[in-house]
Amino acid sequence: DGKGHQYHEGKEGTNKSLSQAELVHYKYSDKYMALTSDATQAYALVDKDISKVIRTVIFIKPDIVIIIDKIGKKSNKSSVQVNYQIFNPDKMGKYKLENENASFKILRPNAEVAVTAFSSSPLTITSDKLDIPEEIGVFPFVQISSAENLEHEIISCCCINKVNSA
Repeated sequence: DGKGHQYHEGKEGTNKSLSQAELVHYKYSDKYMALTSDATQAYALVDKDISKVIRTVIFIKPDIVIIIDKIGKKSNKSSVQVNYQIFNPDKMGKYKLENENASFKILRPNAEVAVTAFSSSPLTITSDKLDIPEEIGVFPFVQISSAENLEHEIISCCCINKVNSA
């Protein structure tokens, strides 16, 4: 429902707070790496109805990333948002919404990431930027939102491609 986990003074970033996340699984080989983080405690500080917030990231070398987000509520249905931040210190980070199948691309001068998100419930795709002064920086993001439900599983499949800059 547009709420993040608890931040000190409500600001984005790494700030002192009571929030905790725990690495609950980690496995790697020369071909892949997989890790799972449980951030249920951090989100439950803001919303007592949260029953789980678990993210698994799988990196398959050299260019595939799969992100699995599992979010659960106890009794009140909610919409869930997953944000994909665009790296933009040089103001050259862009995105292109495909608007079909919750697909988009993150574009950089020498690389792009093609992303498609999947879920058993309907997904919508939008874009925005962090609400901070432009003199600090411009931080665009793409947002995937789910329909209201008690249980959510959003799977994001990402393919990283080199781009020849002209």
